[in-house]
Amino acid sequence: MAEFIKSWTIKDCLFLIYQAWNDVSAETLRNAWGKLIDRDMPRKNSCQDSTLEACNLLNKLPKKRSSL
Repeated sequence: MAEFIKSWTIKDCLFLIYQAWNDVSAETLRNAWGKLIDRDMPRKNSCQDSTLEACNLLNKLPKKRSSL
């Protein structure tokens, strides 16, 4: 085992890291980052919800009468 470790180079280590990173799926990254981002950022739908809420408020404003 010691001989094996002595024969390893930086290049071998970097290749191992490269292979490990390629084994991480996009779904795993989304799930991991999603948990962190959800703490600080609003969800995508919150923008749509805010827009809908603003439109509803605007629709409740009295209509301006035409001067014609």
